Amino acid sequence: MSAFVSFASSAAATNPNITYETLGWDTGTADAQTVTASGSVNTKGSYSSIGTTASAWAAFWLRVLTSSSSGARFLLDLSFDGSTVKVPNIYLPPPGTTGGSRVMNILLPLQVPASTNLRARVSSSTASAAVEVTAIGMLASSTGIAPGFANAAALVAADEANTRPGSTSINATTGATTWTEIEDSTTDAASALLFQLGHIATPSVIQQVRATLATGAALSETAIGWLDSMASTGNPVMTGPPVLIQQTVGASTRLSVNVQAASAGAPDTFTAGVIRFYD
Repeated sequence: MSAFVSFASSAAATNPNITYETLGWDTGTADAQTVTASGSVNTKGSYSSIGTTASAWAAFWLRVLTSSSSGARFLLDLSFDGSTVKVPNIYLPPPGTTGGSRVMNILLPLQVPASTNLRARVSSSTASAAVEVTAIGMLASSTGIAPGFANAAALVAADEANTRPGSTSINATTGATTWTEIEDSTTDAASALLFQLGHIATPSVIQQVRATLATGAALSETAIGWLDSMASTGNPVMTGPPVLIQQTVGASTRLSVNVQAASAGAPDTFTAGVIRFYD
């Protein structure tokens, strides 16, 4: 089984001397690759090529620039062949201000073979909205780096009909012990998780929020990962980018989320999704 780590294990701190490869930047202008949503809202557009890998990658950073006057939300698919989805529905929240821009760096512990034409497509809450995409690969030949995982799939599915990371409503709470179940029993196991958070309703106040993902039965939840964010009362409403959680979760696991904030309750309503990585 793969077990991606970014720093090797030893008695002392060890630098694995990772060698990187970049994809998607125009060498003349430094522009990224534009990926445009369908002309119909909440519908995936066509795949756009980010570039072709020269070497095999153990993992990679996906870098996405969102810039929208409409506060558009996005769900992004990655493909290695232009037809089969390799990573489904990575949630891209809108920038923090209307008409603003936002760069997100998302670590994906996924192997990419050499000579792979990495492609991306997006759906959006706004017709024909676009994002800019690049990638930075960690070469599998780097000294001391373990390989990433071979596959990715939804563990808690996105709400594709509304371009949100999940479909269960989660009200903010002032405490850290109120949990909302997002999956009663996972169908499959996961070797790593990508935790995603989005808004459902426009928040009532501007405030920081912390989302916690937990496993375990009701009243016996164990936190395994966190995502810090900011809620805005305007359009767009901002959430933090997806967060990688390097935890193993078995099949038949209950997953729940707590969203903690100073001001609680609706309309401070969120939703969460989870992508799993596995061999």
